Amino acid sequence: MFSTIQTEEYALRKTRKTGPALDIRHRESPKEATTSCLVRLGVAMHEVGFASHEIESNVRDAAAALGTTAEVFATPTALFMGLGPQGAQRTLLHRLEPADDDISGMADLLDISTGICSGKLTPQQADLRLEEFRHARTKPPSRRAHAIWIVAFALSSAGAAALFGGGIAEVCVASALSTLVACIARLTPIGTAPVLSECVIAMTCSFGASLAGSFGWISAPDIVTLSSIIIFLPGLSMTRALADLARRDLAAGTARLMGALTGFLSLGLGVALGHALTRGTVDLLGLPDAIASAPATHWSLKVLASLVTPPALAVLLNARRREVLAIGVGTLIASLGTQFGAALVGPNLGVGLGALALGVFANQWASRRSRPTATILVPGLILLVPGTMGLRSLELLMSAQTVDGITIAFETIWVSAALVAGLVVANAVNPPSRVTRRAPLFVDDSRDAAGHAARRPAPLTPHGAAS
Repeated sequence: MFSTIQTEEYALRKTRKTGPALDIRHRESPKEATTSCLVRLGVAMHEVGFASHEIESNVRDAAAALGTTAEVFATPTALFMGLGPQGAQRTLLHRLEPADDDISGMADLLDISTGICSGKLTPQQADLRLEEFRHARTKPPSRRAHAIWIVAFALSSAGAAALFGGGIAEVCVASALSTLVACIARLTPIGTAPVLSECVIAMTCSFGASLAGSFGWISAPDIVTLSSIIIFLPGLSMTRALADLARRDLAAGTARLMGALTGFLSLGLGVALGHALTRGTVDLLGLPDAIASAPATHWSLKVLASLVTPPALAVLLNARRREVLAIGVGTLIASLGTQFGAALVGPNLGVGLGALALGVFANQWASRRSRPTATILVPGLILLVPGTMGLRSLELLMSAQTVDGITIAFETIWVSAALVAGLVVANAVNPPSRVTRRAPLFVDDSRDAAGHAARRPAPLTPHGAAS
């Protein structure tokens, strides 16, 4: 005969229909199940791109709902957890890699965290769902998934080229180069080494764009270069770093800021190498080195780019199909807010108003749908963050244009600060809702002779629900 827990787990797995059956590890001790559940939850949240403070708060709330205490310290590269009461804590350390955003994964984990806090999931059930989640993420992507990702990457770069002011020629060249670098990042071993892949990708795009300009195919190679690598620009990481520092989360903010700086240096080095290779090729072939000014972009091209870019970003961030429309509305709100802010207080600080409007909409949408705010925030912020300004500043510094480079660097900092300020105000005006936590399944209120906490069921209200 199956135990009650095993029967519940089997029914849950049949309901979710997640594929092949997983090994069920029946845990005799509820404490072991609680510990495993909390550790898996924290690690999984880190791997899908949750912010440090979100990981800490979600794991603490889940621990409280399960009748224990948790001290959590999350950074972009590590997760520390102290489980249990003071004096009897069990300390755990996980060394992790900085993660890319996975919006669908965030939504799945938020559902599990909500189920734990509301009492709908026992530790064993939550642990099984987290194990299934990890198993699903370890499956290699299919050829169709690779192809869709590459097409989405090309469309996002083409849309960025149009929004940055490029013409049809710039859009076409950006699409071609981004398709090439997407294949490099997705299908070759170079993509497994972040610093090397960023440098190689930036060098490839810079060389291709500059060479196309030398041949006279395009008139704005800088726009093509930036739009081809826009997904790799660490402007969002820098904005998140300043947000962590604003919350006085100094360890996570500093680590994230240094990671963003490393990304800028890697991309800047690649762009510089691409320019050097282009100059050598032009001199070797005797090609002209005259580039005309960028042509004006027709309004219809920008409208088409505004329609194509949000779905492409949704694919790259692994969002769900039903969330694409909300992502498009969010990016439109951010764009209109930024334009209004630029007319009101200038372009550098005007992005703060766009971030404010985006943050209010994201919090309201997330509260109504019980989804993570990152679903709307991340795609909208990608088009607002000053990643292109940071890379341009580095290019000027490497070409001995120190004054201009430092000027743009300070402008980059101001733009990031304005974005963070807008998001902080948005959270104050319309804070994201939190799940109301029910009483814990078990309460630790005494200790036995061996020093272990005695566990008794939590008291129930007259309506039969935990108070």
